[in-house]
Amino acid sequence: MPNIFGKISASIKKGFQLLQKNDPLILSASTAFFTTFSLSPIFIILTDLLSPFMGREIVHKELFDKIQDPLGSATAKDVHTIVDGFEGLESNPLLIVIGTLFFYFIATTLLSVVKQAIHQIWSLKKKTPHTAMYFVKERLTGIAIMFLVALLAAISYAMDVFELTLQGNRILAFLIGTAFSLTIVTIFFTILLKFLPEAKVRWPVAIAGGFFTGLFFNAGVFILGKILIHKKIAMIFGASSSMAMVLLFIFYCSFILYLSVAFTYEFAKAIRKPIRAGKFAIEFTEEAK
Repeated sequence: MPNIFGKISASIKKGFQLLQKNDPLILSASTAFFTTFSLSPIFIILTDLLSPFMGREIVHKELFDKIQDPLGSATAKDVHTIVDGFEGLESNPLLIVIGTLFFYFIATTLLSVVKQAIHQIWSLKKKTPHTAMYFVKERLTGIAIMFLVALLAAISYAMDVFELTLQGNRILAFLIGTAFSLTIVTIFFTILLKFLPEAKVRWPVAIAGGFFTGLFFNAGVFILGKILIHKKIAMIFGASSSMAMVLLFIFYCSFILYLSVAFTYEFAKAIRKPIRAGKFAIEFTEEAK
């Protein structure tokens, strides 16, 4: 047991060093910028996927309640307004089809941006030229991840309903809610690390990376929700405070993701299960970056 903690500690240190070599601020900022424009399409996709089972109003409330905790009610309201604006464009069947395809394209392109960043940190690059089948595979992987997000959101809603029955015991409700949130985030990032990159990642490695990400993600939600509350940000940024909160939150999440990616790479080497290039990628040396 002490040996594994030593490997984790060493992997965190080496992960920081690896991330520093890959311009983490640029990676996180570019991801945050693109995610900001992808946020509304992603919300609309999740709403469309979950509405047949939960109802549109319930889905909206659940999604915007989730972003209200770290970002504040004013920011959640502004994001809600943007989403309503996008949904208002779907005025006829043809526009609905075109809009749906466009939203999926935006969401899967965001995942492609994240994928490229992971490849950079892991010293991988995609083989060229790519076939049409590879393009289809890449998009289908992105769509599958969106379906996973929808499934996890539905499970999260069921858990929220369960927590309402525990309001008489706030401590128990908090502990169960925190543990469940960590589990949901860990599952998502484990799947992301396992299947998004063109790499061979063992399950123990992916789970370790997902858990590491989940810990820091939940810490970030707490920090932004309890310390950097919207009113304080509003004093600094004024009318643009909602956009500032969104960018700040997504930037933090992006940085934590890429730190976890670097940690995962080093941890895999530490436990002698190194990450290797997959079928559609090749490895390259640090000097070739």
